[in-house]
Amino acid sequence: MSVVIRKAQQGVNVQILLPMTELESHLCEMCRRFPKDPVQTLTGHRFCKDCFTLYSWEGTACKACVLENITGDDDCLRNGVFNPDNGSKRDVDKMQARCLTCHLVTSMKNMETHHCII
Repeated sequence: MSVVIRKAQQGVNVQILLPMTELESHLCEMCRRFPKDPVQTLTGHRFCKDCFTLYSWEGTACKACVLENITGDDDCLRNGVFNPDNGSKRDVDKMQARCLTCHLVTSMKNMETHHCII
């Protein structure tokens, strides 16, 4: 089973040609989208850099930390420590996707600049 996502920055609807189980680990813990600038915390949770910044500033608890009973200052959003997640970005960039408008099949990296004229 593949998943359909909307790439908000370009407004392009794409279908990722992988099973959802392979995609799940790359999604942001807060917005459940593919991060444009992924970051990873000390707990191993992934976020969009913007989501991490917003929710850590607000003091919001990480959903994954709550499920794993990680609380207080150990909660990854509360301790505020993260690193760029270049490995996840490379993996997502290589994923094959299909534009649902013109049916072009290419990498997610190439979808960043794809614009349909239909």
